[in-house]
Amino acid sequence: MDRLTEYKRVAEEIVTKIFGMSPDGVQGLSRHLIVDKDRGHYLVYQTGYQRERWIYGATIHIQVTDQGKVWLHHDGTNLIVADMLEEAGVERSDIVIGWVMPSERKYMEGYALG
Repeated sequence: MDRLTEYKRVAEEIVTKIFGMSPDGVQGLSRHLIVDKDRGHYLVYQTGYQRERWIYGATIHIQVTDQGKVWLHHDGTNLIVADMLEEAGVERSDIVIGWVMPSERKYMEGYALG
């Protein structure tokens, strides 16, 4: 299996696992598993009202690019998804921590710059 295919498999496995960790409808939120294999996007998304406030957004968003980089755009969990990616075989040098400013990524030991 080539690296790109393996990274997509890992990303889907991780978001599916996270999606399964809590039931739908908790605290009035609906959760959605979004997998776009063609474009390399893998998300757990939530919508609904929580304490009279509308919630709409990703809990986790991973993108696997055609260049073989795994962008962790958002990690709203306490699971440290970057570590989960590494443990599943994604090279640290292929992981981009997307929410960190590009100028600051150079200080993140071993991670990709972009």
